[in-house]
Amino acid sequence: MKKCIVTLFLAALGSSLFAQGDVFNATFLTFSYQNPVGKWGKIEDLTHGSNLKRFYKDTYEAREWGMSLESGTTFYFHNFEPTDGLKFAIAWDFLDIGMNLFRYDDDTYTQGLTTFETVKCYDLYANYSMNVGPMITYSPLQGLCIDLYAKWRPTVGVNAYRQLFFDGPEKDFDDALRNKIYTSDPDYRHFVNEDGSPKVDRKKFEEIRIGGSLGTFSFGLNVRYEFVMIGLEYITGKMHYVAADPLPQQKVWNQMMRFKLGLVFNDKY
Repeated sequence: MKKCIVTLFLAALGSSLFAQGDVFNATFLTFSYQNPVGKWGKIEDLTHGSNLKRFYKDTYEAREWGMSLESGTTFYFHNFEPTDGLKFAIAWDFLDIGMNLFRYDDDTYTQGLTTFETVKCYDLYANYSMNVGPMITYSPLQGLCIDLYAKWRPTVGVNAYRQLFFDGPEKDFDDALRNKIYTSDPDYRHFVNEDGSPKVDRKKFEEIRIGGSLGTFSFGLNVRYEFVMIGLEYITGKMHYVAADPLPQQKVWNQMMRFKLGLVFNDKY
């Protein structure tokens, strides 16, 4: 009798551990490290340029902060389950706030390339989006879920900066030099006439510009166990910023990778 009870107990335990688990609607809260990748920060219509984070790091040894906060929910189609443990859902993020901040020191120049002021520069990008898209979830074990998803991310953003730009006598030449801040050219600040005299000064500008995008998307993977979640998410698109001089209307690449850690609150349907 005792052997029979032990055998039944072990069988029940094994089935609970290795059978496909249930998938429930869930609300989540995640915190992420947000790392700019690819062409992030590059102006769309420039033939030169590089990842803006890489430029700041290589040229100024800039200090960087990147993070995001995200909250949302999933709505599963519970009546459609192609196989045990596999379900389809709509994922909706009603709150997604992210920011990247760079701080560094730079020097202004006057005629003769005389340094007369060291400026505490910064470049802050902050975005808000509300995301929606399809999700596939598979639960191989009770309490364990693996999510694959794609999301559309209508986004609004703010770019606030204090930076040095070239101030030249001719508009076309001036614009070309200002755009050089987005390149990795090590000699971007040294533009001189044939006699060695500088063609431009470098002056300090402070500005806040507003941006938006209807063409930003993300693709990600989550692994959830009970109430804990880790994940990776790749974001790609372009932000359209509007501002006064010295940075006019621009389309800027917005590509980044997020490394997520979060909490999950399951709603047993």
